[in-house]
Formats: sequence, structure tokens, C-alpha cells
Amino acid sequence: MKFIITWLPKSRTGFTLVESLLVLAVTTSIIGLGVQMFHVTRQKQAEDQFIQSFVSLFERAKAHTMLTGRLTTIDINENRINYTEKNHPIKVIKMPTTLSAKGIPDIFFIENEMLAPRSILFTSSLGGEYRIKTQLGWGVLHVEKPKR
Repeated sequence: MKFIITWLPKSRTGFTLVESLLVLAVTTSIIGLGVQMFHVTRQKQAEDQFIQSFVSLFERAKAHTMLTGRLTTIDINENRINYTEKNHPIKVIKMPTTLSAKGIPDIFFIENEMLAPRSILFTSSLGGEYRIKTQLGWGVLHVEKPKR
């Protein structure tokens, strides 16, 4: 006696439409999250690079004033920093779009004068604040980065 089972599918050679759509949806989600995380990481790196450039500019201004005895100015605006040495062109550093400056004091370096203690606050739209503090004297910088 032979039994014939007719309800079993014949051998399949490909994927069904539902399986293909499911794989496509998962792959798209993973790629979307990866691109978003990459974008945020680049913005954080741009912020860190800006803060390092600001500290470097501060040290340059301090050294220039001590060596030449000429006035040096760091002017902090909402979206950029202007660095001015007497008889030199203005150097501009643009702030990343994710940062905004609060408590914006101009910094003047004058020969044989002490730099007043001050705090400069850069607020990040990614969360956190960069707080830069100068100490009395020729200005030692302390940079507090946000905890992420």
C-alpha cells in the first residue's frame, strides 16, 4: 500500500516575498542607525577639535604677548572666535553648529598685566557643557569636558 502525501510543498528554489521584505527592513534599520551614530560621532569630534584649537590659540596669544609686548585679543562671538595680533591679519576659528557660547568675555593679553580669572561656557546641543576657566596671572586654562 502506497501513501501519497500531497500537502507537503515541493522543493523551493528561492525566498518568499515576506522573507525578502523582512531582510530588507532589518538591513535598512541597521544601516540607518549606523549612519545616525556616525553623524553624532563626527559632531562630537568637531566640538573636541574646536576646544583644542581654542586652547592652542589661547596659549599662542599668551606667548605672543609675553615675547613681543604687544596687545593680543581673543574676541568670542556667537559662532566664531576672532584672534587679533597687532600688525597681523585676523585669524578666525568657526564654531561647530552644535556649540553656543555663553558668558562671552573678550580676552585681552597686555604686557606685564595679569589676566583676570574668568569662565567661558560652550553649551553643546548634543548634551553637556565645555567649561573653560582661566586662573589669575598669565592664565592657566582648565577645560572641563562634558560627561558622555
